[in-house]
Amino acid sequence: MDVRFLESLVFVVEAGSIAGAARAQNLTATAISQRMRVLESELNVQLLSRSAHSVRPTQACIDILPRAHKLIREAQAIKDDIDPTGLSCKLKLGAISTALIDFIPNIFQHASREAPKVDIDIIPGTSKTLYDLLVQENIDAAILVRPVGTLPKFILSQTLDKQELIL
Repeated sequence: MDVRFLESLVFVVEAGSIAGAARAQNLTATAISQRMRVLESELNVQLLSRSAHSVRPTQACIDILPRAHKLIREAQAIKDDIDPTGLSCKLKLGAISTALIDFIPNIFQHASREAPKVDIDIIPGTSKTLYDLLVQENIDAAILVRPVGTLPKFILSQTLDKQELIL
């Protein structure tokens, strides 16, 4: 089984369409559709419920998504292990709209200078959405407004800035 096909499946589910997944992966919709047919054939199960302009994951697809995410992370980790500097990886960084302006440009500038093999994907969103993605381990880090309550022990929190709200 090709891990890239699992990546495409995840993109299809997240985008809700074959075309959206194709755009996100810089592939054609035909290539994504073919990958989905191969996966379904290999697993001998229907993974997607297709309609005119959208797709929905079947229960079988929902059942395998956590393991697919894990396999994708492990495959990337193998690639990262080969780099002797330890500074190559794919980083999914969530950011609220103000962070996109205040922090992301400096992060990109610093990363390109200090760790040029780090591939940073920016996922924009609200604090609530990004926090949920972080807890579900669908992103690696997030710049957001600190949520109310106690953070899970596996999440490390660092205050980057305090900004006054003036009305």
